[in-house]
Amino acid sequence: RTPVAVKVQFPGVAQSIDSDLANLRRLAAVTGIFPRGLHIDRIIEVMKDELSEECDYEGEARHQTRFRELVGDETDSFFVP
Repeated sequence: RTPVAVKVQFPGVAQSIDSDLANLRRLAAVTGIFPRGLHIDRIIEVMKDELSEECDYEGEARHQTRFRELVGDETDSFFVP
C-alpha cells in the first residue's frame, strides 16, 4: 500500500477569489471600516497573490520537488512526499 494525498480544487475557485477580493475592496472603500493608514489595497493584493499561489497545484508540485532535492538524504529529519 502506498499512502496518497489528494488536494481537490473546485471548479471556478480561482475566479471566485478574484471576485471576493474585489468585493472586499469595494466594501472597504464604501464603508471606511478600516483604520486610516492600514493600506488595505496592499493587503488585498498580497491576499490575492497568496491565494492564487495556493490554486497553482503545478507550481506547488515544482516547489515540493525542489524542496525534496534540497533536503536530500535527511530522511530521518524530513519526509517529503
